[in-house]
Amino acid sequence: MSSMLNYIDYRDSLESEGDIVAEDIKLPDGKKLMSKGTILNEYHINRLIKFNIRKIWIIREIRESYSSDEEVKNDILDSTVSIMNGILQDGSIKTEHRDRLFKILYYSNPENFAAIVNYVEYLGNQEYFVYDHSLTVAWLAVKIGSAVGVGKDGLVELMQAGLLHDVGKYSIPGDILNKVERLSDQECELIRRHPLVGYHMIKDTVSTEVAEAVLYHHEKLNGAGYPFGVTDADIPRYAKIISIADTFEALISSRPYRHKFSPFMALRIMRDMAMAQEISYGIYDTFQINFMNSLIGKPHPEIEGSFVVGYDKEKIELIYMQAPQ
Repeated sequence: MSSMLNYIDYRDSLESEGDIVAEDIKLPDGKKLMSKGTILNEYHINRLIKFNIRKIWIIREIRESYSSDEEVKNDILDSTVSIMNGILQDGSIKTEHRDRLFKILYYSNPENFAAIVNYVEYLGNQEYFVYDHSLTVAWLAVKIGSAVGVGKDGLVELMQAGLLHDVGKYSIPGDILNKVERLSDQECELIRRHPLVGYHMIKDTVSTEVAEAVLYHHEKLNGAGYPFGVTDADIPRYAKIISIADTFEALISSRPYRHKFSPFMALRIMRDMAMAQEISYGIYDTFQINFMNSLIGKPHPEIEGSFVVGYDKEKIELIYMQAPQ
C-alpha cells in the first residue's frame, strides 16, 4: 500500500475517512484543533465543518482491494497466525505480517469484521478464545485510538497491543480458561498473572509502549486492578484504550459462565465502570459516542427489518427504531 500527499477540500471528497492529517491544523487564535498524524473519521470531519475549515493537507493511502470476502478472511487469518506463532516460538514479530494485519483491521467495517473473526473458530477452544477475542480487541483499539486522536504509528502499536494483550493466557490450561464453576484462589491468581507473563514474552520484541499496554491493561484507575494495583497516573494511555476495548468485547461475547450482553447494555455497564473510575471516562465517552453515532441510519444489528434513528447518551439506550422507508 502506497500513499500520496494531497491538498483537498474534504467535503467534496468521497474518500476523506481514512486520510491522514499531514500537518497540525490550527484555529485563527493559534489553538491546535487537530494534530499531524490524525486519521480522519466522521468525528474529525464534523469538527472541521464546525470550525469552517475547508481545505487541509492530507496523506491519502492508496488502498489495495480484495476480490472476495474469502480473500480478506484468509489474509487476516494468515497474518494473525503468523504473528502469534512468531511470538510463541521465538518472540519475534515479522514487520510484513504486522503491517498487513493493520491495514485490514483499520479499513474493516463492523458489518464484515464479525464474519472475519468467526473464521478462526476451527482453531480449537483455547486458541479460538484467544485469537477471536484478541483480533476483536485489536480492531476496537485501532478504532478507539483513531477517535481519540492517536497518530498512525500509535495505531499500529495499539493494534499490536490488542492482538497480544492476552498472549500470557497461553500459559493457562484450557480447563481453567473455560471453567464454568467458581475459580479457586489459586486459579484466580494464575489468571491474574497473565499480563505479567505476556509482558515478559514480548518485551524484547515490541516497543515499550506496546509491552506496557499488555502489562497494565487490567489495571483500574481507582487502584483495584491487577497485577500491581496502580492508579490513574501510573497507567499508560495505550493500556487504558486496550482496557476499554477488552471490556467491551468481553461483555458482548458469550463466556462459559454467562450469556453475552447486547452492545447497548455493555455500554451502560461500562458507563457505571467509568463513573467508578475503573476505566477512563474520557476515552469511554468518546468510544460510546462514536459507536452509537455509527449506528444512526443503519440497520439495527440485532433486530431484523429496522434501523437506528437516535439514542439517549445519558442512558446509553436507543430512542427508537423504525422499518426502512
